[in-house]
Amino acid sequence: MYTVEEIIHGLKRSIEACSTFRTDLNRNRIGHALNILNSVSLDSDGGLKVTRDEVWTAMIESLDISYLHTFSVDVLKPVRKTLDRLPLGAFSYVNAGTDDQGRDIAFEIGTARWLAQAGGEISLGRPADVVATFPGYQLGVECKRVKKGRAIGSNLTCAANQIIKHRAKGHDHPFAIAVDLSRAVNPGSDIMVAADEDEAVRLIHLNVERLFRENSRFIRTAMTDVVAADVEAILFRVLVMIGDTAGKRISIGNIWRVQPVVPVDSERFAQFREQFRSAPGHVDGAFRIEEIEAS
Repeated sequence: MYTVEEIIHGLKRSIEACSTFRTDLNRNRIGHALNILNSVSLDSDGGLKVTRDEVWTAMIESLDISYLHTFSVDVLKPVRKTLDRLPLGAFSYVNAGTDDQGRDIAFEIGTARWLAQAGGEISLGRPADVVATFPGYQLGVECKRVKKGRAIGSNLTCAANQIIKHRAKGHDHPFAIAVDLSRAVNPGSDIMVAADEDEAVRLIHLNVERLFRENSRFIRTAMTDVVAADVEAILFRVLVMIGDTAGKRISIGNIWRVQPVVPVDSERFAQFREQFRSAPGHVDGAFRIEEIEAS
């Protein structure tokens, strides 16, 4: 879970880090989010007059970008033209259109950060969106953001086809697919009201499983393509605002769910799972995706 202070600190450091290679992130939606978050720590006579919802939106929209400073310039500079598109798009994903490059790129950064926290050495955009190298193990990850539940299937198929192309070019290391479900699970960017963090995580996973059941037909069809691409697993992520309706407690949950594609009891999945022993905020999926039945 991340507080507003932690996000402000990371976002400022990330903006500064990117400025060293002439990439200006302090503009458009990112600049607006930073102004809102800064105003939280100002007294009532200074700064912006912002609502609670604006503060929470700024937090959830800034989290992935706030990770940038954790990567070296050697990782970031080769993709500076891509990073230059990060500020693009509407301030809130609720108002975002179909072409939402800024958030798509931000999710790749969020995925890279999670893999780095697990101990991976990161490269971006070569050949997959994210490549994490662990001792004796390399994992390529194609990242997709899903706006509606029924689009889970088409996004899985798209990622699988990209992985098949990577393999055709000689990249024979393991691959996974990362899918951000934040907008599909919580289309209104509503608050997850929970007594504590454990309850919040439990409720998030219940909502993810509901989404799977409601869209099982699309998912089951896409799994044929995912299996054909020889993917190890699918990494589902949900960002959600957690607090109470009085606004007395504000934090952002960054929840990951690992759903195996290869057999759970196989040596391949054991190797895959071993890389994530120290990865924060994730659980293994309780069931295989292709076994989901429509409710």
